[in-house]
Amino acid sequence: MRRTRGKASGRWHLIDLAIVAIAAGIVYASLARPGRIDCAHALSGLLRESVHVSGSDLIGNVFAYLLLGGALGLAWRRRSASALAGARLRAGLSAVALCALLSFLMEAAQACMSGRVSSGIDLINNTLGAALGWLSAVYLAPLWPRVARALAPTAPQQRMLAVVALAALAWLAARSAPWLPRLELHAARARAVEMAHMMGALTLPQPASFARDATQFLALTLGLTLPWQTRWPAVMAITLAVGSALAASLVVARPALGYTAWWALPAAGLLAVGLSGLTARVRGVLILIVALVAVMMFELRPGTGPAREFSWRLLVLHGNAIAGMQTAAFFVWFGMTFAAAGRVVGGPMWLWVALSPVLLGALEWLQTFTPGRTPDLSPPVLGCAGAALAAGLLSSSKGR
Repeated sequence: MRRTRGKASGRWHLIDLAIVAIAAGIVYASLARPGRIDCAHALSGLLRESVHVSGSDLIGNVFAYLLLGGALGLAWRRRSASALAGARLRAGLSAVALCALLSFLMEAAQACMSGRVSSGIDLINNTLGAALGWLSAVYLAPLWPRVARALAPTAPQQRMLAVVALAALAWLAARSAPWLPRLELHAARARAVEMAHMMGALTLPQPASFARDATQFLALTLGLTLPWQTRWPAVMAITLAVGSALAASLVVARPALGYTAWWALPAAGLLAVGLSGLTARVRGVLILIVALVAVMMFELRPGTGPAREFSWRLLVLHGNAIAGMQTAAFFVWFGMTFAAAGRVVGGPMWLWVALSPVLLGALEWLQTFTPGRTPDLSPPVLGCAGAALAAGLLSSSKGR
């Protein structure tokens, strides 16, 4: 049995642009730092590296193609109405095969680069990530409307809930890297005892660190109040977010959420609960202000070394893959939060999407006067991507 989607099937949508953007990002990340180009020994080096694979490489390779496979799955669901298992299987195999082909081409290109290594393990991880992304988009994503209807009664509230939930996940990804959990129970218990002892001794965090974390936490928790006009759903969402973040700081090997979070997160959560009684527009204004202050404190914090010139390259994935994904997740969180708050405040969505990269670009320029910082084009691009994603989700009145 086959249904049709009418006019929507032949048009370009946000998800199609996302596919192009993700694929372009994969190509950029794969071909960055090429070194010397020499294809004379490309065949002998093709897919030969299979031993020295770090945890960050594994996560990066799976995650990048998971996004691509998921985007392909969502695009297929938008255009195809077939519920037949055979059609889904053929579409899934085709999507995963395309992702595997892209991965193979990137590994083949890396075999010609002295600065890169062609790895068979990377090809396997990329293909696995694409398969997981496709399965998630085709089989798990349809469950979201049921969950959303149970939590938020109207369609606008459901779309806002999707945006703030994705933004919270992006923030949690940025602050809980390297996402490699310690399975030893005694390690988590020891860390919890250490945190309890420090709090019991009233060991206060550094003011600058506390302020930097508290502004992020307040923007995060206050953003979770936007889908609702009543307080109790917001209280439950804030409690879940705070508990998840603190739990992540116990089980992740080297978490970015340190001791400061154990003071700042509960304080920000309680303040957000208190402010949840304000009108949605007032909360939106507060989120815009706090999120901007948070990203200013993050961007303009001093580092080590001299100030540097602005680079027009995207440096987000140069060096450590985990650090690059942390940075990407943080600015995507900011862009999504900024656009969501802007939607509540009012005005055209394109204005809030445009403001996000403009503000981040200005902060990157100010980094040229900040010692130890490396200003580049990555934050404006990532912030714009997050804001555009939020705008697309909030403006969508159709589709699955």
